[in-house]
Amino acid sequence: GNFLKMGLEGHDSFVGQTLDLGSLTLDAEAFHEIGASFSMDITEKLRLGVRGKMLIGIAALNTENNGLLLTVNDDYTHTLDADLAMTVSGPITFIADEEGHIEDAVFDEERFNSTEDIIAYLKNTGNMGFGLDVGAEYRFNDRFSVSAALVDFGFIKWSNDRSRLTMNDQIEFSGNTMQDVYDGNISAEDMMGQMLDSLTQSIYVSELDETFTTRLPMGITAGANLNLNKSLSIGVLSYTRLVEGNTNHSLTLSGNINLGSALSTTVAYTFENKRRDNLGFGLAFRAACLQFYTLVENVPLQWEKFNVDGKYYKLPDN
Repeated sequence: GNFLKMGLEGHDSFVGQTLDLGSLTLDAEAFHEIGASFSMDITEKLRLGVRGKMLIGIAALNTENNGLLLTVNDDYTHTLDADLAMTVSGPITFIADEEGHIEDAVFDEERFNSTEDIIAYLKNTGNMGFGLDVGAEYRFNDRFSVSAALVDFGFIKWSNDRSRLTMNDQIEFSGNTMQDVYDGNISAEDMMGQMLDSLTQSIYVSELDETFTTRLPMGITAGANLNLNKSLSIGVLSYTRLVEGNTNHSLTLSGNINLGSALSTTVAYTFENKRRDNLGFGLAFRAACLQFYTLVENVPLQWEKFNVDGKYYKLPDN
């Protein structure tokens, strides 16, 4: 938050301070997921479900942040002490100069010249992985039940098109901010160009001989459901998400209506990210052996306002 605030509002309140950005990471994955699931009653009250998933990786970007400190100096310049590594799997070639510094990143367009080429790339099974979901429900009686599940427990091993970028250096930046762009002292392009020039002199490119592995963001759920009558029920659901050692938690209250055996709907209210203004809605329709459903969530009731020189800009919060 301070990093964004400094870029928009300026450096005055940060002079002489060092911001610890050690928790800042960037990870992205694109993959296919093919799963098969089954469920069965273990006893009259206990039901168990399992889904096994084959994962086929398309592209990945994984960062390792071993230390990132940003110091604002008295002359408004910045000193960045960085120990970072970024591992990439995808149709991108990183070009380095004689000393190993990155010069350019080239996207391999030849792999996507035709529909057949695109399909062939998406069907590539060189990056394989496995995932598992396990869940259970215990019915105390016809009206009250509890449930728990472990979802997205899995990994992908990346073997194709591997590259690694490393940065272990102290980098000096000018003290320009968006306020300087607003005042016309420098263009946004020039300011970004200066930053990129400083960064590229500290980023080294190397080929990655061995495969690397990424893990799915795992989720743990626990819930309870109470049937008020044949058509109306209420529920509570706790969800914990584990991402790269960070834990995020949410708690959802829901009301559910079943109109016969064909149509059902739900409205949910979620406490998440220290906020209490998150709505969700779902609608499901059953036709013989098929079920069609639509879900929407993270519907905000209000937007965060950010003040810059007396002007307010609305931003989605978290």
